Amino acid sequence: MSITSGAVRLSGKNKAGLALAGFLGLTDVLGVLAIPSLAESTDPGPPPEVMIASGMLGVITLVAVVHTWRTASRGGARIACASRILSMLTALPAFFVPGVPPLLVVLAAVTVVLTLISVFLVLARPAAPV
Repeated sequence: MSITSGAVRLSGKNKAGLALAGFLGLTDVLGVLAIPSLAESTDPGPPPEVMIASGMLGVITLVAVVHTWRTASRGGARIACASRILSMLTALPAFFVPGVPPLLVVLAAVTVVLTLISVFLVLARPAAPV
């Protein structure tokens, strides 16, 4: 009698969502490098505290994406999605705070849309068990 593991495999949708989440997480991490230039700029932009929080969420996303990709862990997928959603929430003030440059509003909108797509794909039904 053989025992099957019933392990879950990631579908193509899951992998595409993880790749997109990883890209977004990487942009969050790299965004921390912009803090010194934002401090010298007179244009309004995100406060350094928000950029640091976003960078930390980016690191969490990257770790969760790598873990999920390697293990097909649904818990890891949920952590990746949660960190992406929290990071997305840091972009929402761009739509409501007056004086935000239009480029930053467009970047915030793109971030929100890509985040929602990645969460949908990551949480899509995985492939059939092995």
